[in-house]
Amino acid sequence: MDDEALHLVASRGVQLARERGALTMLPAALAALATLCQLPEGQFPAVNESLTEAEQICVATGYRGLLDITGLAGLLPLAWRGQQEQVRIRAAAIAAELTSSGRDLKAMLTHHALVVSGLGLGNYQAALAPALSIYQDDLPWFGTWVLPDLVEAAARSGAHEVAVSALARLSERALASRTELALGLLARSRALLADDADAQRVLYERAIGHLERCRTATQLARAHLLYGESLRRRRLRSDARQQLRTAYDMLAAMGADAFAERARIELEATGEHVRERRTGTAAALTPRESQIARLASQGHTNRVIAAQLFISPSTVEYHLRKVYAKLGITSRTRLARQLSQADAPDAPR
Repeated sequence: MDDEALHLVASRGVQLARERGALTMLPAALAALATLCQLPEGQFPAVNESLTEAEQICVATGYRGLLDITGLAGLLPLAWRGQQEQVRIRAAAIAAELTSSGRDLKAMLTHHALVVSGLGLGNYQAALAPALSIYQDDLPWFGTWVLPDLVEAAARSGAHEVAVSALARLSERALASRTELALGLLARSRALLADDADAQRVLYERAIGHLERCRTATQLARAHLLYGESLRRRRLRSDARQQLRTAYDMLAAMGADAFAERARIELEATGEHVRERRTGTAAALTPRESQIARLASQGHTNRVIAAQLFISPSTVEYHLRKVYAKLGITSRTRLARQLSQADAPDAPR
């Protein structure tokens, strides 16, 4: 539950694999960076870029052993975006391939995607069963990361004893870790089970305070969403709107469409009309174009980009020309400004 250390280790792993040209390690490092860091941090375009690059390396080198895991990691962004049918179909196909003996990484990734999909759509009962499966196996990372999700799914499904049990395990681990992320998730989970309105308010505000100081923007946005939902249920519409608007703006800007839609529905219930958000200008770029565009916008030369992506400088130049044409720009300075604007949330009316 140390997101800062996890980010450093995962980023360093990718850097070392690139520097050494370790093409058998780089796909695994990219998949780990995407799943464990970029996705929780709300960097959805970067997730797509990392997973696309990992898959391309596997195909180009003939190293197909990681293709399954890379494909499975792609389930999680689909779940966050609310593409429930795709998640369900792919999860069912994966489940049919798994043996009944033991739970491996494939099973945990699949269950995790189903949990996120259920919670994002407000289908708490659908999230409960896969969350319980992860909870019972308690594998490293998955077993801990699912605890706040299980508390939410169980509390909203009326499975009070399950929620209390999950909260007890979360409390033990969060207080041992004591990172901002751990304490924020613990306070948010305690708020879900708090009976007293004042205690609930204090816990949600404490959770938001902790989560504002860590990297996992998705969890901060979800704290605002849960707080706003609780305020609306107590008919505190003005206060609820403030929290729900913050949640909606954050989630929609990330591209977490499932949770953003949940926030939008709650906002509408307070009487506030929510207009459709514009798709960012970067959305028209392919994953490879987006990847090269972001590296170029960070000031990297074509030669450096080519070395990082194991392609030629002329290929980088070819993709950049297509990027400039699509975005209607002619310089890297404009490119950086355009991508920054595309990622920024729209201002409310």
